[in-house]
Amino acid sequence: MSPVTQANDVRRYFDLAAELPIEDQQTFLARECGDPIVRRRVLDLLAVDQISAADQTTTEQQVPQTRSDSQPRPALAVPGFEIVDQLGEGGMGIVFLARQISLKRWVALKMVRAGTYADAKVLSRFQSEAEAVAQLQHPHIVQIYDIGSIDGHPYFTMEFIDGPTLAARIAGRPQPVEEAISTLIALSQAIQFMHQRGILHRDLKPANVLLASSGPKIADFGLAKNQSNEAGWTQTGAVFGTPGYMAPEQASGNHEAIGPATDVYALGVILYEMLTGTIPFRGKTTAETLELVRNHDPVPPSRFGQRLSRDLETICLTALAKEPQRRYASAAAFAIDLQLLQAGEPIRARRERVTDKIVRRLRRSPAFYGAILIAAFGLLFAGVAGWNNRQTQAENRLRQTIQERLAGDDLLETDVVALEKLIGQLAETAPSDGLKHRDALGRRLAELITDHLGHERLEKADFAAIESKLKLLKNRLPSVADELSMRMNERRVQLQRVVELQAPFAEIPPVLSGTHLVTTDGTLTNDPKDSKGSAVVLTTEPCIGNLRCEVTLWLANPQEPFSAGILLNAHQEGTKSHAFVVTRAGQVTMASIVRNGVVQRQMEIQLSSPILRIMAERDGETLALQVLSNDQPLGKLTFQDVFAIAGSNAGNFAIAWPRRARLEAFSAWRQSLSFAASSLERGDNEYEHGNFKVAVEDYRHVAETNQDSRVRDEAKYKEALCLLGLGNEHEAERLFTGIATGRGNPRWVLLARIQLVMLCVQANRVDEMQEWLESLRAEFGLEQIASLVPHATRMRIRDAYRVSGGLEFLRPDPKRTTKLEQGILLDELCDITIAQRYLTQRMLLRAYHADGKYAQALELAERMSSEFAQMDDPHFYEEYMWLLCLQDRVTQAKKASADWLRKGHQDQVALLAAVRLDVKLGNWDQAAARIDEYFLRFPQSDSSHPNDVGAAWLMRGLLLDRKGETDAARQTWRKGYLAMKEAERHWEHRSHNLHTLYKVVLGSLSDSLSDADEDVIVTSVVFGGNTAFSVLRGTFQLPAGSLRKAWQTSRGKEAAMDLGFFRVGFDDLFQTSLVVVALSVACDGIHEEAWSPDLEEHLWQAGRSLVQSFLAGKHSTAQLLQLALAWKGNTSVIGWSGISPSLSPVIRGPLALALGHRFQKLGRVQDSRMFFESAAADAMTTNNDELQRLAEQGRQQTIPK
Repeated sequence: MSPVTQANDVRRYFDLAAELPIEDQQTFLARECGDPIVRRRVLDLLAVDQISAADQTTTEQQVPQTRSDSQPRPALAVPGFEIVDQLGEGGMGIVFLARQISLKRWVALKMVRAGTYADAKVLSRFQSEAEAVAQLQHPHIVQIYDIGSIDGHPYFTMEFIDGPTLAARIAGRPQPVEEAISTLIALSQAIQFMHQRGILHRDLKPANVLLASSGPKIADFGLAKNQSNEAGWTQTGAVFGTPGYMAPEQASGNHEAIGPATDVYALGVILYEMLTGTIPFRGKTTAETLELVRNHDPVPPSRFGQRLSRDLETICLTALAKEPQRRYASAAAFAIDLQLLQAGEPIRARRERVTDKIVRRLRRSPAFYGAILIAAFGLLFAGVAGWNNRQTQAENRLRQTIQERLAGDDLLETDVVALEKLIGQLAETAPSDGLKHRDALGRRLAELITDHLGHERLEKADFAAIESKLKLLKNRLPSVADELSMRMNERRVQLQRVVELQAPFAEIPPVLSGTHLVTTDGTLTNDPKDSKGSAVVLTTEPCIGNLRCEVTLWLANPQEPFSAGILLNAHQEGTKSHAFVVTRAGQVTMASIVRNGVVQRQMEIQLSSPILRIMAERDGETLALQVLSNDQPLGKLTFQDVFAIAGSNAGNFAIAWPRRARLEAFSAWRQSLSFAASSLERGDNEYEHGNFKVAVEDYRHVAETNQDSRVRDEAKYKEALCLLGLGNEHEAERLFTGIATGRGNPRWVLLARIQLVMLCVQANRVDEMQEWLESLRAEFGLEQIASLVPHATRMRIRDAYRVSGGLEFLRPDPKRTTKLEQGILLDELCDITIAQRYLTQRMLLRAYHADGKYAQALELAERMSSEFAQMDDPHFYEEYMWLLCLQDRVTQAKKASADWLRKGHQDQVALLAAVRLDVKLGNWDQAAARIDEYFLRFPQSDSSHPNDVGAAWLMRGLLLDRKGETDAARQTWRKGYLAMKEAERHWEHRSHNLHTLYKVVLGSLSDSLSDADEDVIVTSVVFGGNTAFSVLRGTFQLPAGSLRKAWQTSRGKEAAMDLGFFRVGFDDLFQTSLVVVALSVACDGIHEEAWSPDLEEHLWQAGRSLVQSFLAGKHSTAQLLQLALAWKGNTSVIGWSGISPSLSPVIRGPLALALGHRFQKLGRVQDSRMFFESAAADAMTTNNDELQRLAEQGRQQTIPK
């Protein structure tokens, strides 16, 4: 029997047997099929067909779906796991989505099916799969977590991948070449890892490859075999696997020949499918597919239209060689050749020579190909004999006419009808010639269709012409017509290039519609006369279906503000579009994905050259942006768009084109077909147009009727969004809560929780908001959140954790510190600049410092010095040195100072820090020398920061005063005071803390503060608009000159030393300053002879305690107001009687002593005696003999003599 006849018999018997029940198939074949070889092959095909039918749904189906009513979820309890839903069901196992309770993680739980299938063979196979996966720990292999048994049914749990399969990604469409190469390198490395451990997969295919965020992962090891276990469960002659991905030895049932090369062949099929969108062999039946695998060579992938390098095609065909020894020796060798290709290096594989191919085919099927050779020679001899026979002139003319028409550029339906008539006429006198020309007509139609499908760009008219020819071909070559029809459908969903522009440009390309485009010497620029920035230049090409676009621009000045990029679905009015842009504002360059003017995702980038390349892609709901500068990748962003722009708003491709930028290249691709209609599309259109009432009804209908749980969750989520638009926040929150707390699709769970966070922000429900945020951080990764939640939404959440600066930092506030700490965590969710992240951490550093948490502040500062080294902020370094000295880490401070001084470009602050360090170490002469060096090297200028100006002059005066040069010190402080006033005029965003304090102290020490200056400082700057302080100021009526005199005392100068040389922390500086001012006011408010060092000491300690108590929130502003009123002479409940009970004896006693002297000066002797007696009572309580002596002394002065 010839091979052709045998193959036909196999196909015929398989088709007949496949229609029978499984139990009757073998009986039928034994009775009807007399050829044992044919019978064995048919049985093999039937076994494969049964496995393929049973394994339609396997573990690669990772997204949880609710089962239909006809398939209720079985009651199942596995200790330690919460079974959520059934993911899939295969030939031997069922896969569930489960939650591991102890570790709070999602897993896929696979269990042997119950019933008749759970025999010893199936259990052995299941155990083999578990053992195979368990020993494979590789980043591109799904990991197994646990193996167990429940009620006699073994199970194992494995990594749950919330991503599509590679089969879903391909979906009949060629993939980008680089993506195909990278994917196959990863898979080959994983397969090599398996082979090195003696494991063969034997069922490798795109459906068994899951696409995780970290890359592809191989799954489903149901057919894996451990080569070291010779007593495997595979029967001799049985065929296992998926027909289209089987190697020839696997399709033949030759298990002795199955080895690592079998998996290499499957890798070759996957590469072929990613490059072409189809597998090498696909028959109408399983039997036909296996026959093609065994005996036919694949069509070279380059013939499918995608431009492929010769080396890549060689790699692919080498992996698909029929004989195992002609394939790559290992999966590693396959990966190495792909890596060499990726790097632009010569590959190791070589193409098969034509002579070798002929010999190989003769060896494979000598009878079949021998018959072909005999037929060829027969035709040759027949032709020669026919040539020697005289033909009639009419036959020759017919032949010539037919051949001329067949050679024409195209064949329309009328041409085919005419040719059929001519061929019929020829067949009447020369039947063999008629048959030959009829075959030639079919082949010519196939050639024309193939040629059409090979065109880079196909429009609707092209597809109509191809379909017309396919109808004509169907009656002549049906199998060829079916193959070409499949290829046509594949082309419909492929991205095809619709625009390709490349410099130089002789004229403005007609596809561009910009009115300000200019061509000069081959360059094409955009030069809008009325715009300093960028303009949108539309193309004439519409955006339909999935899209890809690339633009390369040469920027005139990358450091100037600009906006450059790609717009999809753009309109002339610019209302609706997806924008993929790079924008520079100030010193920051951002890459962003923008939808209808709202930023969805962004990242900060650094341009390295004026050549900017931007690549944008929309694949369904997935938006992707990649930016390159001079071909160096700067980063990639992806975002999942909840609302795809509807077909009615298709718009066109467009370029965001900066002024004076040159266009180097522009390309655009789109699908021939638009998106498939969605059941939610109508609601989406209504939502986009603001018709929330109509959209609510559409979404509600889908949620109630659709069988797909993912669609129902999406409909409910969008219904809740519409309710928000209608102002029905209560009902919207109910729907969001149901989704957020359910076990549905993780995407909608995440988005619902984000909406609940937003509602909590609006209602100021802080604790509830914190709980939702914690659940998001626990269950979802940062990248997952950023790719699903728009940037604008994340920033609104982030704003809820912002704090104000200024004098508020003087008051210790645990909530403020907590908000800043949470803000830093939220910064990771937001696409913000490095400078913005730095600012948040800088504020937390100041909060720790102001709260006296020096160790925490220093720990944070050390992390920041590493993370934000590029910020090069001198005042951060100043605070870092300050904290080191406060913690007595002098050695580290000396090293930091030396390192900073070596930088040179920021050494104003470095020199001042070095002066402070010298003082800390007691090197006074060195400190004086450094401060002199500072003034020599850095004369004061408009660019000097007020803090630096104030610190330099204050320290120089203090060093002079310490040496006894009092007049020189006073003159220095006066110059500093004037320099501070001048510096203020050049710094709009000046600080109201240290800067103001420097100014006050310099004015006080130099006696330069006028009453007008003092009033401005007190009312406008020190109180900073704080109502409480302003009221206190008006009530207290500070005596004129109180500030001017405050730092001229010995305590004032000590406080000035603390300020200038940072001897104490930020918190102590301002507390001390407030007490210094209070002492000045107290001194002016009592008789001069009553003031004494002892009284000053008591008031100093009580004042510090009172300020700390106030800043800690133990005393309110109203109570301080009562104290101020008491100082003015009020002893009622709104004065001293109101605040006195709230004061501790340690504070109240010294204050009562001061008030006794104050009331003596006011002439109110009786009240004065009452205060002295109160002070004496508190002194006894606190065992303060000195205070009791001073109180008694004061009381004696109030007794009439």
